[in-house]
This record gives sequence, C-alpha cells and structure tokens, in this order.
Amino acid sequence: MEIDEGIIVGTCCSMCPESEMRAREATGRLHFLERLPTAKTKGRPRVSPDHAVKEFSRPAAGKEAVRASDLRPADVLRKTVRYLLSSVVSRTDLPWSEVYGFVFDRLRSVRQDMVIQRIHGDDAIFILEMNVRFLVYSGYRLCSESADVFDAHINGTHLQECLKRLIVLYTSSDSRNLHAAEFFAVYLVVNLGSAESLSLGIQTKHVYGSDPVFKIALELCLAWSNQNYVRTFRLIQRLPTLHLWAINRHLHSIRCFTLQVMNSAFASKNLSYPLSSLTLLLLHDSDSETEELCRSSGLNVDDNGNVWFSRTKFLPSKQSPRRCKWIDRRFHEDDLPQLIEGQLSDRDVGSLLPS
Repeated sequence: MEIDEGIIVGTCCSMCPESEMRAREATGRLHFLERLPTAKTKGRPRVSPDHAVKEFSRPAAGKEAVRASDLRPADVLRKTVRYLLSSVVSRTDLPWSEVYGFVFDRLRSVRQDMVIQRIHGDDAIFILEMNVRFLVYSGYRLCSESADVFDAHINGTHLQECLKRLIVLYTSSDSRNLHAAEFFAVYLVVNLGSAESLSLGIQTKHVYGSDPVFKIALELCLAWSNQNYVRTFRLIQRLPTLHLWAINRHLHSIRCFTLQVMNSAFASKNLSYPLSSLTLLLLHDSDSETEELCRSSGLNVDDNGNVWFSRTKFLPSKQSPRRCKWIDRRFHEDDLPQLIEGQLSDRDVGSLLPS
C-alpha cells in the first residue's frame, strides 16, 4: 500500500479491480454491459475486462480496510468517466433507464474512489463536471418516468452534491477554470428561487459577469425573484442546452405561478385571453398542452380558443415535469457524448439565441 501523509494512493490500473471482476463473475452479478457476448463459465456469463466497471459499495461496519489495489488513481478515474459518458450513454440496445442506472452507480463509485484518495485540483474538477452534465441530462431525459424507473429526488440530491463540491474547488483554485462560469450558471438555474444561490451569483458577478451564459442565468434568477414572469420566460429561451435541461425541473412551477398571476389580473366575465398567445408565453409545444394546464387549474377554454380566467375556480395544477419538444430540438442524440464531455457547445450547433 502506498501512503503519502496518510493518504491512500490507488494502484488499480483497470476500470474494475481484478478481485471484484472475478467475485461478481462467480456470483452472477455482472451487468449486461459488462459481459462477454457469448462466453459462459458453468452457465454464467463471463466478464469482459474491457467493459467491467467498479460498482459502488456502501461503507459498513466490519468491512475490511480499503486496499490500494482496489482503488483507481486519478488517470484511471478519468478514463473510466470518459468510457461511461462516451461509449455507454449512447447505447441504444437496451432501455435508456437501464443505461442510466448502470452509469449512475459507476459514477458514484468513481466519486467514492476520488474522495477516499482525496483527489482534488483539475482531476476532481474534470470528474465532477462530467458528473454534473450527466445528472442534469438524466434529470431531463427521464423526468416523465414513474418513480420505480427513475428517482428524481435521488438524482437531484447527487446533482446538488456534485455542484457544491465544484463550487468549493473553483473558489479555492489559484487559477480560473475554463468551465467555471458555465457550472456556476448551472448552479444558479438548478437552484432557481433560492436566496442563497442568488446571493452567491451576485457575489461572484465581478468574476464571471462577462460570461454570456452566467449573465443570462443571473438575470434569470433576478427576474424570477422579482416575479417578472415575462422576462423570466424570455431569458429561459436564451439558455444553452445544458441549462435548458436544468431549468426544465422548474418550468411547471413557473408556468403555474404565471397562470396564477394572470388569473388575478385578467379574471372577468367579459374578458378572455387567446390560448395561442398563452402557449407562446408559457413555452408550451402546443395549444393542447396549454389547454390541459388551464383545465387542470380549473379554468375554462372555449371552442374559439379563448381562456376564461376565474378567481373562484382557479386551483394550482399538480402536473409532473415532462420533456419539451422545443428543448429536444436544440440537440441531436448523436451529439450527447460530445455535449456531456463539453466538447460541443451551443455555439457549435448554433442554438444559442441572440440577446
């Protein structure tokens, strides 16, 4: 075991320790993505050393001490993350929810190895940035799935943990990181409505205020804080793809608040509001979605496509988050690995709208 001032330095040069590969092969605990296509031993699938990735293992009392041979050093962790987020996330031969479950667990194991070895600096920043992009995208892609398929709360908890670690690493670094403004903006958008995150954005404005994405994210948070829903929606449309994935978790509550404000302002027996105009304002994909929201909020939509607001009938809708076609059009699934790795920006695909 190599020790430097009490820190364990990993010596495992593969994505999965040899001992774990053999143990999981013997007990039939290999994931579909880790098996050799046809080979079997005693009726059980055989492990593919090039595709097996270390599982997350929860610390427990009575477990033997961590061995250096079971820990992957920083360069191997980088290699593992790149493999998961380039080769695995783009798999189409099984449901993407299963791909997510595999990658989520293996990335958690990567972070565990990173923490045990107290890896910091550029290596930790790279690993956490990749984790954040994956968790943000997963939260968007799987938002309409049932709780037994995708747990949005757990995904969100891990996202917040990674973002907060990144913020600490950025602020403690002697040099400015290339992607810091992008991820400060993600933090602001993910925590829209939080006084703490808005305060952080204002405090760091002098550092990142010249970055266009950070500027949009901060202005968005300020607009929402001031309950300026028109400006909020306008700024949302200017967000790049990663940040649109992040803001999607808030879109329903923003729409409901907007509808509630408009209901208070326009409720009248003699006044209606065009459904098509409301669709454009709320960034819905179709009038039918807007009508569904209005009806679930207790509002009437007549045959001529007009919304009739009512102070006595209005009830906030409890719809679940869903994907938006206009957000999906911002990127192509084939570009997902490049987007997650930060190699393809919205400027490259031309989807960042002008200010």
